[in-house]
Amino acid sequence: MNIKEAERMTGLKKANIRYYEQEGLLQPKRNGQNNYREYDQQNIETLERIKLLRLLEVPVFQIQALQKGETTLHNVMDLQEKKFSEEIREKEELLKLCKRVKIDCSNFESLTVIAPEGNGEYWHRMNGKILCQDKIRHIEARMALLKNSLPLLMLSYWIVWTACRIAEHQLPAEFTAIYIILTLAVLGLWCLLRLKVSHEKCTYMK
Repeated sequence: MNIKEAERMTGLKKANIRYYEQEGLLQPKRNGQNNYREYDQQNIETLERIKLLRLLEVPVFQIQALQKGETTLHNVMDLQEKKFSEEIREKEELLKLCKRVKIDCSNFESLTVIAPEGNGEYWHRMNGKILCQDKIRHIEARMALLKNSLPLLMLSYWIVWTACRIAEHQLPAEFTAIYIILTLAVLGLWCLLRLKVSHEKCTYMK
């Protein structure tokens, strides 16, 4: 079967299936005539197992280790159980804090700093994550502005180029050079911001 059929049978997207192939989790055979990937029942079963493990938030590198026999399913599930248990404890602390705020405060002006109970290290980590999330959103907003500026640059160039053609004038080389420099600058800045977002997300995931 082809990738569309594999997508339909597993409920996974093509991008996910190809990503798992790139990570070495799946090795479909190639058709000798057209070099297209061909997925058999074993591949489908592998994808279903991967889907279940990813649903349990098992990292890809852990699935790789499982396939290679470098760890056991019991060890992996033990790690996830500890992770989820810790998250439950953390959410319970947040729930308690929500109830305290609801009881003690009636509006924004009446909010007071409430010393959190429980694990202080958790609250410090949560504060860092929240700040990181806000920073990511701010950077992504700037990226959106840069992305939206590119069509405006292209439109301005096209208007000037059309005006020169109508007036039977040659487009100044300086204008073209400035347009290219601005376009490259916007693209370069967008790439830098994209790298910064990736870095912040890596920090956030730690």
